[in-house]
Amino acid sequence: MILPKTIDFPPLLKEFIIKETGNINPKLNIKINFLDNKPYRFAKDNEQANVSLSMGLGKPISPSLYEGLNI
Repeated sequence: MILPKTIDFPPLLKEFIIKETGNINPKLNIKINFLDNKPYRFAKDNEQANVSLSMGLGKPISPSLYEGLNI
């Protein structure tokens, strides 16, 4: 697995950073503790990651709680 080096900030924090810094596309650096000999690594500068990581709620256990919300 090839992991990306950065991901998007959570939406509310992203809006705050945009207003404070003017950077329209802030990214959060990923930190992973590589203790074991795992089959994953970070993508190099000109390499494409084959795993997609994103901020989100995932699949809710009870979708009825989120009816009518645009998330």
